[in-house]
Amino acid sequence: MTQVKDHIVAKKVLIDTDIGTDADDAIALSLAMASPELEIVGVIVTGKQARYRSQLAKKLLVLGGFSHVPVFVGADSPVGDGELYWFGHEGQGVIDDDETQELDNRSGIEAYRDLAHKHDDLEVIAIGSMSTLARAIDAYPGVAEKFVKVTIMGGHVRTAIYADTTIGPGIDYNLCIDPIASTTVLESDANITLIPCDVTLQTWLTTTDVDLLAGAGPLGQALATSVQAWAPIQRAIFTGVGVGENYDPTNADFLHDPLTVATTFTDVCGYEEIWIEPTMVDGIFRTMERPSETPGSTPVRCAITVNAADFHGMLMERLLAFANENTPI
Repeated sequence: MTQVKDHIVAKKVLIDTDIGTDADDAIALSLAMASPELEIVGVIVTGKQARYRSQLAKKLLVLGGFSHVPVFVGADSPVGDGELYWFGHEGQGVIDDDETQELDNRSGIEAYRDLAHKHDDLEVIAIGSMSTLARAIDAYPGVAEKFVKVTIMGGHVRTAIYADTTIGPGIDYNLCIDPIASTTVLESDANITLIPCDVTLQTWLTTTDVDLLAGAGPLGQALATSVQAWAPIQRAIFTGVGVGENYDPTNADFLHDPLTVATTFTDVCGYEEIWIEPTMVDGIFRTMERPSETPGSTPVRCAITVNAADFHGMLMERLLAFANENTPI
């Protein structure tokens, strides 16, 4: 931890993100920059076209005045079969195709090893697929237990509800897209906190919020542009899983990843220590809660409630203040 102004002790964090598709990754990274409780020591970018996504992450760091933070290109494919998602809108209006940002020469897998050895008080915030982290765990035995905590956005543990509609477990992209990697991470010696869609589906950015961000300098404009590109895709996804006409038209972006970042320094969620068994059910990766320890289960600290109003207020206050502070005069 590092002492910062106003006697706040900043936690050293390494963020692993699939930034670019759902705009909430960009919002999460911006919240981390805007929060004095956190010291970002590195950003690993996982996902299809990981190098391009890494350029986008670095661009946002530059806009936020965090150009010193190294960005590492992580895995661009699952550990198992299949491929990670790419929709085609990623980065549009934020980064030019021929624009280049300085990236670290080390891979995301090497970054996990090096930063774990460099910092004995490092926390990991994993807000993308587990594809890079799992490879690091396999490549460097013992690395998982070096982290103070690994906070994961993922899981469908009990019941996930949005707009009076029960949402099925397949909505958990981060863990479902690479089951082998997710199992590796959950069965490792890491000290895991899980922020499942059970709670993240209870909080979202509104269209009014997006308008406010659009007027908050280059960083705010970049966030607004990213959200506006993602919003119709998100609506189509949730309409397709049964929400239909109950979908809130003012819902611009669920705040899965920003909430996950916020849990590392605020008490916006309530938790239970539970046993989770990673398994496949009907072809879908599941994080099944068990009443007690079983041969295939692992203990995790799991978010089960969220104070959505307090979180949303804090998020917007910090984002707007930070984006305006970093507006060139």
